[in-house]
Amino acid sequence: MFRKLRFPIYTFFPVETVDEASVHTDAVHANKDGGWWDVHTHRLDGDLQHAVWSCGWKDTVELSPVSGRKPEDSFPVDSCLMEEIPGISKAHPIYISVGIHPWYLTEANFSEQWRWLTESVRSERVVAIGEAGLDKAVEVPFELQLSAFRRVIGVADEYGFPLIIHAVKASNEILELKKKLRPRNPWIIHGFRGKKELAQAYLRNGIYLSYGARYQEEALRSTPLDYLFLETDESVADIQELYMRAAKILEVPEINLREKVRQNINKLFFRH
Repeated sequence: MFRKLRFPIYTFFPVETVDEASVHTDAVHANKDGGWWDVHTHRLDGDLQHAVWSCGWKDTVELSPVSGRKPEDSFPVDSCLMEEIPGISKAHPIYISVGIHPWYLTEANFSEQWRWLTESVRSERVVAIGEAGLDKAVEVPFELQLSAFRRVIGVADEYGFPLIIHAVKASNEILELKKKLRPRNPWIIHGFRGKKELAQAYLRNGIYLSYGARYQEEALRSTPLDYLFLETDESVADIQELYMRAAKILEVPEINLREKVRQNINKLFFRH
Protein backbone atom coordinates (compact mmCIF):
# COMPACT_ATOMS: atom_id res chain seq x y z
CA MET A 1 0.00 0.00 0.00
CA PHE A 2 1.36 3.41 -0.95
CA ARG A 3 1.32 6.23 1.54
CA LYS A 4 0.11 9.66 0.58
CA LEU A 5 3.00 12.02 -0.11
CA ARG A 6 3.14 15.65 0.87
CA PHE A 7 5.72 18.35 1.41
CA PRO A 8 6.85 19.22 4.94
CA ILE A 9 5.06 22.06 6.70
CA TYR A 10 8.00 24.39 6.10
CA THR A 11 7.41 24.47 2.33
CA PHE A 12 7.12 28.07 1.13
CA PHE A 13 4.83 27.25 -1.76
CA PRO A 14 1.55 25.32 -1.76
CA VAL A 15 1.87 21.88 -3.29
CA GLU A 16 -0.92 19.48 -4.10
CA THR A 17 -1.05 16.13 -2.32
CA VAL A 18 0.49 13.47 -4.55
CA ASP A 19 -0.26 9.78 -4.53
CA GLU A 20 2.91 7.71 -4.84
CA ALA A 21 1.13 5.25 -7.12
CA SER A 22 0.98 7.97 -9.76
CA VAL A 23 4.72 8.65 -9.61
CA HIS A 24 7.23 6.90 -11.91
CA THR A 25 4.52 5.51 -14.20
CA ASP A 26 7.07 5.14 -16.99
CA ALA A 27 9.84 3.71 -14.83
CA VAL A 28 8.65 0.13 -14.42
CA HIS A 29 10.66 -1.13 -17.40
CA ALA A 30 13.84 -0.44 -15.43
CA ASN A 31 13.27 -3.78 -13.74
CA LYS A 32 13.20 -5.74 -16.97
CA ASP A 33 16.84 -5.77 -18.04
CA GLY A 34 20.36 -5.24 -16.81
CA GLY A 35 22.43 -2.60 -18.52
CA TRP A 36 25.32 -0.76 -16.91
CA TRP A 37 23.48 1.48 -14.47
CA ASP A 38 24.98 4.93 -13.93
CA VAL A 39 23.48 6.30 -10.72
CA HIS A 40 24.70 9.88 -11.19
CA THR A 41 25.68 11.62 -14.41
CA HIS A 42 25.72 15.10 -15.94
CA ARG A 43 26.29 13.74 -19.44
CA LEU A 44 23.94 13.12 -22.33
CA ASP A 45 25.94 10.60 -24.28
CA GLY A 46 25.84 6.91 -23.60
CA ASP A 47 23.00 4.67 -22.41
CA LEU A 48 20.44 7.08 -20.97
CA GLN A 49 17.97 4.26 -20.36
CA HIS A 50 20.21 3.09 -17.52
CA ALA A 51 21.29 6.40 -16.02
CA VAL A 52 20.02 8.95 -13.51
CA TRP A 53 20.69 12.40 -14.93
CA SER A 54 21.42 15.13 -12.37
CA CYS A 55 19.66 18.49 -12.79
CA GLY A 56 19.99 21.75 -10.88
CA TRP A 57 18.28 25.12 -10.94
CA LYS A 58 19.34 27.43 -13.80
CA ASP A 59 22.44 25.37 -14.36
CA THR A 60 23.62 24.67 -17.90
CA VAL A 61 24.72 21.29 -19.02
CA GLU A 62 27.55 21.06 -21.51
CA LEU A 63 27.52 17.85 -23.44
CA SER A 64 30.51 15.61 -22.94
CA PRO A 65 33.33 15.87 -25.49
CA VAL A 66 32.61 12.20 -26.17
CA SER A 67 29.43 13.25 -27.93
CA GLY A 68 31.33 15.50 -30.34
CA ARG A 69 29.27 18.56 -29.46
CA LYS A 70 30.57 21.99 -28.47
CA PRO A 71 30.08 24.00 -25.24
CA GLU A 72 27.90 26.49 -27.09
CA ASP A 73 25.43 23.67 -27.63
CA SER A 74 24.59 23.74 -23.92
CA PHE A 75 21.02 24.50 -22.90
CA PRO A 76 19.07 25.52 -19.77
CA VAL A 77 18.80 22.70 -17.26
CA ASP A 78 15.02 23.14 -17.10
CA SER A 79 15.13 21.36 -20.45
CA CYS A 80 15.73 18.13 -18.58
CA LEU A 81 12.04 18.07 -17.70
CA MET A 82 10.98 18.47 -21.33
CA GLU A 83 9.80 15.51 -23.35
CA GLU A 84 12.46 16.30 -25.94
CA ILE A 85 15.70 18.18 -25.32
CA PRO A 86 16.70 20.68 -28.01
CA GLY A 87 19.32 19.25 -30.35
CA ILE A 88 19.23 15.75 -28.85
CA SER A 89 17.45 13.36 -31.18
CA LYS A 90 15.60 10.83 -29.03
CA ALA A 91 18.55 10.83 -26.59
CA HIS A 92 16.88 12.50 -23.65
CA PRO A 93 17.19 11.46 -20.02
CA ILE A 94 14.45 9.10 -18.86
CA TYR A 95 15.27 9.16 -15.15
CA ILE A 96 16.19 12.40 -13.42
CA SER A 97 17.35 13.65 -10.04
CA VAL A 98 16.72 17.25 -8.99
CA GLY A 99 18.44 19.12 -6.17
CA ILE A 100 20.03 22.26 -4.80
CA HIS A 101 23.79 22.05 -5.33
CA PRO A 102 25.82 23.88 -2.66
CA TRP A 103 28.13 25.41 -5.29
CA TYR A 104 25.36 27.50 -6.82
CA LEU A 105 23.54 28.56 -3.68
CA THR A 106 23.18 32.19 -2.55
CA GLU A 107 20.97 34.04 -0.09
CA ALA A 108 19.42 35.82 -3.06
CA ASN A 109 18.52 32.76 -5.12
CA PHE A 110 17.60 30.25 -2.42
CA SER A 111 13.87 30.98 -2.48
CA GLU A 112 13.76 30.60 -6.25
CA GLN A 113 15.79 27.41 -6.13
CA TRP A 114 13.40 26.04 -3.52
CA ARG A 115 10.40 26.90 -5.68
CA TRP A 116 12.03 25.19 -8.67
CA LEU A 117 12.76 22.07 -6.62
CA THR A 118 9.25 21.74 -5.17
CA GLU A 119 7.77 22.07 -8.64
CA SER A 120 10.26 19.83 -10.43
CA VAL A 121 10.00 17.00 -7.93
CA ARG A 122 6.47 16.25 -9.15
CA SER A 123 7.67 15.25 -12.62
CA GLU A 124 7.07 11.56 -13.37
CA ARG A 125 10.66 11.30 -14.57
CA VAL A 126 12.16 12.32 -11.23
CA VAL A 127 13.36 9.26 -9.31
CA ALA A 128 15.76 10.87 -6.82
CA ILE A 129 16.67 14.11 -5.05
CA GLY A 130 20.13 15.52 -5.60
CA GLU A 131 22.65 16.25 -5.97
CA ALA A 132 22.54 18.25 -2.77
CA GLY A 133 24.77 18.47 0.24
CA LEU A 134 27.61 20.25 1.99
CA ASP A 135 30.95 21.50 0.70
CA LYS A 136 33.50 23.25 2.93
CA ALA A 137 35.84 23.84 -0.02
CA VAL A 138 33.65 26.56 -1.55
CA GLU A 139 32.97 30.12 -0.42
CA VAL A 140 29.22 29.69 -0.03
CA PRO A 141 28.44 30.32 3.67
CA PHE A 142 28.29 26.98 5.41
CA GLU A 143 25.26 27.91 7.50
CA LEU A 144 23.36 28.69 4.30
CA GLN A 145 24.41 25.35 2.85
CA LEU A 146 23.30 23.59 6.01
CA SER A 147 19.92 25.33 6.07
CA ALA A 148 19.23 24.48 2.44
CA PHE A 149 20.42 20.89 2.81
CA ARG A 150 18.19 20.25 5.82
CA ARG A 151 15.18 21.33 3.80
CA VAL A 152 16.18 19.21 0.82
CA ILE A 153 16.54 16.27 3.20
CA GLY A 154 12.95 16.90 4.27
CA VAL A 155 11.64 16.82 0.69
CA ALA A 156 13.52 13.61 -0.11
CA ASP A 157 12.26 11.93 3.05
CA GLU A 158 8.70 13.06 2.52
CA TYR A 159 8.60 11.73 -1.04
CA GLY A 160 10.60 8.61 -0.20
CA PHE A 161 13.16 9.42 -2.88
CA PRO A 162 16.82 8.39 -2.58
CA LEU A 163 18.97 11.40 -1.64
CA ILE A 164 22.13 11.75 -3.74
CA ILE A 165 24.64 13.64 -1.61
CA HIS A 166 27.54 15.92 -2.53
CA ALA A 167 29.90 15.83 0.47
CA VAL A 168 33.26 17.61 0.62
CA LYS A 169 35.06 17.87 3.97
CA ALA A 170 31.68 17.58 5.69
CA SER A 171 31.39 13.93 6.66
CA ASN A 172 30.91 14.71 10.36
CA GLU A 173 27.98 16.99 9.60
CA ILE A 174 26.45 14.47 7.18
CA LEU A 175 26.65 11.70 9.77
CA GLU A 176 25.29 13.96 12.50
CA LEU A 177 22.29 14.90 10.36
CA LYS A 178 21.63 11.24 9.53
CA LYS A 179 21.60 10.30 13.20
CA LYS A 180 19.58 13.32 14.32
CA LEU A 181 16.93 13.41 11.58
CA ARG A 182 16.60 9.63 11.16
CA PRO A 183 15.28 9.81 7.59
CA ARG A 184 13.30 6.89 6.21
CA ASN A 185 14.63 7.24 2.67
CA PRO A 186 18.00 5.98 1.39
CA TRP A 187 21.05 8.26 1.36
CA ILE A 188 23.81 7.85 -1.24
CA ILE A 189 27.20 9.60 -1.11
CA HIS A 190 28.02 10.23 -4.76
CA GLY A 191 31.55 10.23 -6.13
CA PHE A 192 32.99 8.82 -2.91
CA ARG A 193 36.79 9.24 -2.78
CA GLY A 194 37.42 8.85 0.94
CA LYS A 195 39.48 6.28 2.75
CA LYS A 196 38.30 2.91 3.98
CA GLU A 197 37.69 4.26 7.48
CA LEU A 198 35.30 6.95 6.25
CA ALA A 199 33.55 4.43 4.03
CA GLN A 200 32.97 2.24 7.07
CA ALA A 201 31.60 5.18 9.06
CA TYR A 202 29.03 5.91 6.35
CA LEU A 203 28.15 2.24 5.95
CA ARG A 204 27.63 1.76 9.70
CA ASN A 205 24.97 4.44 9.46
CA GLY A 206 23.20 2.78 6.55
CA ILE A 207 24.50 5.19 3.90
CA TYR A 208 25.16 3.86 0.42
CA LEU A 209 28.32 4.71 -1.55
CA SER A 210 28.67 5.50 -5.25
CA TYR A 211 32.10 5.29 -6.86
CA GLY A 212 33.16 7.19 -9.96
CA ALA A 213 36.34 7.39 -12.03
CA ARG A 214 38.58 8.15 -9.01
CA TYR A 215 38.49 6.42 -5.64
CA GLN A 216 40.49 4.56 -3.01
CA GLU A 217 40.57 0.87 -3.90
CA GLU A 218 40.64 -0.11 -0.22
CA ALA A 219 37.40 1.77 0.31
CA LEU A 220 35.76 0.02 -2.63
CA ARG A 221 36.85 -3.39 -1.36
CA SER A 222 35.35 -2.61 2.04
CA THR A 223 31.94 -1.74 0.59
CA PRO A 224 29.35 -4.55 0.56
CA LEU A 225 27.79 -5.06 -2.85
CA ASP A 226 24.39 -4.37 -1.31
CA TYR A 227 25.53 -0.78 -0.64
CA LEU A 228 27.42 -0.12 -3.87
CA PHE A 229 26.72 2.02 -6.93
CA LEU A 230 28.85 3.28 -9.84
CA GLU A 231 28.67 6.60 -11.69
CA THR A 232 30.29 8.74 -14.37
CA ASP A 233 29.40 12.14 -12.83
CA GLU A 234 31.14 14.73 -15.06
CA SER A 235 34.01 12.50 -16.17
CA VAL A 236 34.52 11.23 -19.70
CA ALA A 237 34.91 7.68 -18.40
CA ASP A 238 32.85 4.95 -20.01
CA ILE A 239 30.44 3.41 -17.49
CA GLN A 240 31.16 -0.09 -18.79
CA GLU A 241 34.86 0.42 -18.20
CA LEU A 242 34.11 1.57 -14.65
CA TYR A 243 32.23 -1.68 -14.05
CA MET A 244 35.07 -3.77 -15.47
CA ARG A 245 37.63 -1.97 -13.32
CA ALA A 246 35.53 -2.27 -10.15
CA ALA A 247 34.82 -5.96 -10.82
CA LYS A 248 38.54 -6.63 -11.18
CA ILE A 249 39.32 -4.85 -7.90
CA LEU A 250 36.48 -6.67 -6.12
CA GLU A 251 37.43 -9.99 -7.73
CA VAL A 252 33.90 -10.73 -8.87
CA PRO A 253 32.60 -11.43 -12.37
CA GLU A 254 31.59 -8.19 -14.07
CA ILE A 255 28.17 -9.58 -14.95
CA ASN A 256 27.54 -10.36 -11.27
CA LEU A 257 28.50 -6.82 -10.26
CA ARG A 258 26.24 -5.39 -12.95
CA GLU A 259 23.33 -7.52 -11.76
CA LYS A 260 23.89 -6.55 -8.12
CA VAL A 261 23.89 -2.84 -8.92
CA ARG A 262 20.72 -3.35 -10.95
CA GLN A 263 19.11 -4.96 -7.91
CA ASN A 264 20.22 -2.02 -5.76
CA ILE A 265 18.76 0.41 -8.29
CA ASN A 266 15.43 -1.39 -8.25
CA LYS A 267 15.38 -1.59 -4.47
CA LEU A 268 16.07 2.10 -3.90
CA PHE A 269 14.78 3.93 -6.97
CA PHE A 270 11.85 1.83 -8.18
CA ARG A 271 10.22 0.49 -5.03
CA HIS A 272 6.73 -0.69 -6.09
